[in-house]
Amino acid sequence: MNFETDILIDTVVGEVQDALRNGDRPALAVLEGEPTRELRSPFYLRDAATAAEFEQRLARELETIDVNATWTAH
Repeated sequence: MNFETDILIDTVVGEVQDALRNGDRPALAVLEGEPTRELRSPFYLRDAATAAEFEQRLARELETIDVNATWTAH
């Protein structure tokens, strides 16, 4: 694993831990393509409407980039 990946993992883990301590139910999606996009929702699983809005936003963003046939959701 390279240095940048180590930093990314540490940052994501820290943000998820903070969100969980605050009672949030976070979501993070990284769309790898040109350009790469990162979308976050600290309230993703709070209710069905909030989850649906995030998923719709994610789908709209996905249409705007050239995806390298891979994407990761956390």
